[in-house]
Amino acid sequence: MKRVTAAAQKKTPYKCSVEPYDWFIHSVESQVSKQEMQLVSKVVHSMLDASKENCIRIPTGGTPLTLARVTAPKAPVSDLSVRTRKRRVQELQKTRKILSAGPMDSDILLQDEIRALTKEEKQQLLHDAGITVDVQPIHELAMKSMLGIPWYRLRILRRWLKQSGVCLGSERKQRALCKELIGDNLEVELAPFSFKLPNGEEGLRGAAYGYTPNLTSKIVQLLEQNEKEGKLTWHGGIIPNDQIWIKLGGDKGGGLFKMIFQIVNTPKPNSVHNTCVFSCFEADDTVTNLHVALDRFRSEVDHISRMKWRTYTLKLFLTGDLEFLSIMYGLSGASGKQPCLFCLITLDQLGMSVDRRGSCVPRSLDSIILDHQSFIEAGGNLKRAKWYNNCIHDPFFNIPLSQTLKDLDSALIELEQLNQEAESVQQLATYNAIVAGAVTPIVDELLELAGNCYKRVQVQEEKVKTLRETIQMGFNLEEGPCIKGIESCLTSFGVCRQRYYGGIFVGNHVHKILKPANVDTLCSCVLKATENVPELKLEAVAVHQKFRTILMQFSECHVLYDSTVLTQDDIQHLGQAIKNFFCSFDRDFKGIARTLKMHILEDHMLEWLSMHQAGCGLMGEQGAESIHAKFNSSLRTYSGIKDPVAKLKCILQDHYLSISPHMTSAVPPPKKRKHM
Repeated sequence: MKRVTAAAQKKTPYKCSVEPYDWFIHSVESQVSKQEMQLVSKVVHSMLDASKENCIRIPTGGTPLTLARVTAPKAPVSDLSVRTRKRRVQELQKTRKILSAGPMDSDILLQDEIRALTKEEKQQLLHDAGITVDVQPIHELAMKSMLGIPWYRLRILRRWLKQSGVCLGSERKQRALCKELIGDNLEVELAPFSFKLPNGEEGLRGAAYGYTPNLTSKIVQLLEQNEKEGKLTWHGGIIPNDQIWIKLGGDKGGGLFKMIFQIVNTPKPNSVHNTCVFSCFEADDTVTNLHVALDRFRSEVDHISRMKWRTYTLKLFLTGDLEFLSIMYGLSGASGKQPCLFCLITLDQLGMSVDRRGSCVPRSLDSIILDHQSFIEAGGNLKRAKWYNNCIHDPFFNIPLSQTLKDLDSALIELEQLNQEAESVQQLATYNAIVAGAVTPIVDELLELAGNCYKRVQVQEEKVKTLRETIQMGFNLEEGPCIKGIESCLTSFGVCRQRYYGGIFVGNHVHKILKPANVDTLCSCVLKATENVPELKLEAVAVHQKFRTILMQFSECHVLYDSTVLTQDDIQHLGQAIKNFFCSFDRDFKGIARTLKMHILEDHMLEWLSMHQAGCGLMGEQGAESIHAKFNSSLRTYSGIKDPVAKLKCILQDHYLSISPHMTSAVPPPKKRKHM
């Protein structure tokens, strides 16, 4: 029997009569005997065998002591069988649950354990474990449609991503999902359209034509998807709670004419992803071609304007540029005797103010139909169209004129006229002054040198002759100081003139030019161009003030009518701003005639806004304009497809996928930038 010293007995803190947990209480210096270890082992094994969780908790008078059974490794893990490694993994999972103090929190502990690894260790771990990331089919299809990736490029991308552990779904599943989302509501075929032949005549030729066979079904489908995604809105009461507003519009761009519809009851009604093309053809948007493409929708549009979806009444609006709207309502256009879409004002009255000519007789959908019937009964002679208010065609759709909006973004043609007037007046005065100032000293020099050097006199005479001929013949306005100054200012704004259509500006550039700071910079060009010509200083100041005033007043009108929501106070403010603009225009620009768009701004804009309280920012044609860039990008993507029908079908399939609310919801939003 082992001898126990008095010192050891003194250090031993337990006796046989103590509680069981006292067996585990020892000081650091104490030594455990063999009998004690055997007793502890027997007690622990008994308690572990009785435990269902493979761990025991021993009370200590404070925080309980937790003991868990862990298998002692006899060989490296790499040498173990798969079955044995699975048992070790299960033990680790049980241990992690114990440490996390809850079965649901063990995953958090595992995530923290992985985050603690370095980037290289994480990548090596994923590679060695063969872990891959599977992309959901709807996310993959959303990526394909939003980025404009064709199927063959998606196959290449699939192989690349697979090397990095990202697995895309099979192409068969993607095509099946695409067919499920689009359905059978898309047809593309060759149709006879009118084209101009090389000899100047018109002839028929087959062109790709894509359309939605069931427009009603397409609208209902998008409404249901938007409702499911929670995207339907009534814009704070602008739209009545029992109505759904839908805009129809059309425009040509990139060689394709596109007829679109937009659901206004969405957060961003003019977004590209809310613009659905339901008719598209690769030809000019002439009256003949529009009848070929749109006549099939005439009865269906009438049905939609009278139908209900759920408990909501559908209300159709028609929007677009002035030329498109004139064609839609059967008018001969801005060159007719009665050019206005909304009233019977004549070309002679167009240049008069409201005070001089008074109000004009308004048009209506019924009056247009009656005038057209009278025109047909009288023989349909286009030369006599002015006697029938220029109603030469039957309206395409029965949408009232009160639900038609002419977007005035392109109304900056008035601003363009003002700029052209400013350029010509400013530069002509500046150039004449510079040339005239250069002639006088040359003539004086000729008189001094006449008796001394005959050859020098001849040289100077030639210079005088050249300068006088220049003054008589005029000069190139584009080379003058004012033109160069204006072009420099426009470039600094990020604005460029359109190469065609008289050098006017697009709608987005209108917003930039009409900013007050940019207006000041633009009008100051005349002051800078005449800095070295004191004789023109007073005239330059007058020109600067005149154009700054008119542009600032037009800017005030533009900001108001181009907004999304207008209150009654805003409409009254706009009415006063329009009066101020036209008063300044009549006073300072008597030589410039009023245009049709100026007439619409003065006579019809306030009436429309008062009726609907929604401005051009909500009901304009920006969506039809912005869809061109998307289609042009798709045309470049599928340029390798020679068959025009197959190419247009691929473009429209990508388009229908990109506008699906399910697809747009699957696209991750961009991260907001942190402001420094």
